[in-house]
Amino acid sequence: MKKMSLLLFFQFVGLTLFAQGVVFEKGPFEKVLKKADKERKLVFLHIDSQNCGQCTEVATKGLTDPALTEKFAINFVSYRVAGNSEEGKILLARFELQNGPVSLFLQPDGSLINRYDGSTTFSYTYLKEADKSLSMRKQQPLLELDKQYAKGDRSISFLQTYINRRRALNLSTDNLLDAYVRQLPADSLKALSTFQFLFDQVPHLGSYADSVMRFDNRIWNERFFTYSLDKRIAFNRTLNRKTMQKAIATKNELLALRAAQYNAGTYGNDRYNRQWAYESNLMSYYSGVKDTSMYIRTARRFYDKYIMPIDPDSVNRVEQQKRFQTAKPIPGETQTVVQFGPSIYGRNLNEVAWRFWQLATKPEDLEKALAWSKRSLEYSLDPSWIDTQAHLLYKLGRRDEAIKEQERALALLKSRSSPSAAFERTLQRMKDGTLVPEPD
Repeated sequence: MKKMSLLLFFQFVGLTLFAQGVVFEKGPFEKVLKKADKERKLVFLHIDSQNCGQCTEVATKGLTDPALTEKFAINFVSYRVAGNSEEGKILLARFELQNGPVSLFLQPDGSLINRYDGSTTFSYTYLKEADKSLSMRKQQPLLELDKQYAKGDRSISFLQTYINRRRALNLSTDNLLDAYVRQLPADSLKALSTFQFLFDQVPHLGSYADSVMRFDNRIWNERFFTYSLDKRIAFNRTLNRKTMQKAIATKNELLALRAAQYNAGTYGNDRYNRQWAYESNLMSYYSGVKDTSMYIRTARRFYDKYIMPIDPDSVNRVEQQKRFQTAKPIPGETQTVVQFGPSIYGRNLNEVAWRFWQLATKPEDLEKALAWSKRSLEYSLDPSWIDTQAHLLYKLGRRDEAIKEQERALALLKSRSSPSAAFERTLQRMKDGTLVPEPD
């Protein structure tokens, strides 16, 4: 017995000292759930992005930090899967996700406890989310709530609990909200408490719950404007996002138009921003439903009309004033530097240029995207933005220029000690002549 104890001790010490970060299980996901159940642990599931190699490298750097080894070995059975693999696609659909990277913390029965969207090199983020998940493990499993609803429980108290839980996990609540409202007594539909609950849930336009909120325009305005400006803005943004998601999921162009009109209306008499909001919403819809021709047409009009006329130098001067601000000094220092990211205009230009690399086939559309990409670099020499330009040059048949730009992006990444394997693979494919657009 003593020998066995010593053996287990040295095995644990070896794990702690020599394992690097999170140790991921092999094999199908269902085996992971069974193992977690047997060992009375939670499950840590990381799904990598379907089309962002650098995001995967960033996650790898964060998840291989030895600081994670002990906590994850003791408390979790961990599993990692590529978002574009068959199992990855199944798991994305199972947890109502469009894409990775995302980290999910689960009960052994597969119930979602917590989620972290994105990837990071900072192991502290994963530790913090792990601790948060461990503190929530005694909650009633979400799967039990799912089964209770499937069996027909429509009591008001249960629906409130179920809706709040799913909302906290960024899961859909649209059908639940409609079911909840239909269970309410007629005299409570106009009650302030009902309005407040629905306001917190933000039902999408066109839903039954939304129609109950807006049963009387005068009362709607009275109640809506009792909330602070920040809360009203947050409500409208969430409503627009959820309505557009619903429109895309159901390919309902009329609902998308309604969402675009609603969003435009939030800008009052500001005609310029009303039109901006309307057109950007339609562009998002056509992108979401993969109507490539309409997306390219609306994107060309939108970016040339609203983004390209903006002067990067003037934007950068404003941002430069914010870039270095004096904050509360760290002991021993006289000044703390607060860094701000590159302009949102540059990010938007890079994103649409990348989408055109994925989708466009006509030279004139690719040339337009190349112009946007070049303009984005006037905001910031971001390596990933240079990478976009290199991709467009390659697709236009200008391979030598593409290789030169990709080498520039790679050198910049290495100078910052950032993960670069994905960029190196791209460079080699450019040299080999085998680079093709990644899946949309």
